[in-house]
Amino acid sequence: MDRFWIAPQGEIDFLILHPTLGALTLEVKAGIYEVQGSLFTLVHTGQRVDIAAQMRHNTHGLARWLGGAGIRWKIGYGWVFTDSSLANSHLPPAITDLSCDPTERIALDCSDMPNLGERIQQVMAHWKRALGNPDLGATRLQQIRDALWF
Repeated sequence: MDRFWIAPQGEIDFLILHPTLGALTLEVKAGIYEVQGSLFTLVHTGQRVDIAAQMRHNTHGLARWLGGAGIRWKIGYGWVFTDSSLANSHLPPAITDLSCDPTERIALDCSDMPNLGERIQQVMAHWKRALGNPDLGATRLQQIRDALWF
């Protein structure tokens, strides 16, 4: 009997799979954002977005969907603010992991663009440690790819 899975509602801009570092979902936010408590406001429109809730919903939805295909894996997440500087912002806990020392910022901003690949690898390494994941491995990586691109 064939099994069919319905994709969860939501959108993930990028899913990065690495055989050693694991899986990372990224949400890309273009434009200039300001932080207001736990919400981010797109300056030119005034639109307020709870980026943490959006990302958690989408990442956990992906994990549940993969679980339906028999693949159990804890997935890390992060944001890329291509045009914004977060340097002087008080970031909500969802954007900065305060449970480790030193703290780890899992949102990248315009200052990270010259070293984007390196910073993404740092975020992936952080999540691998924080989630206690072993290496993803070539076999599990292929299983995820097969489940997503059927």
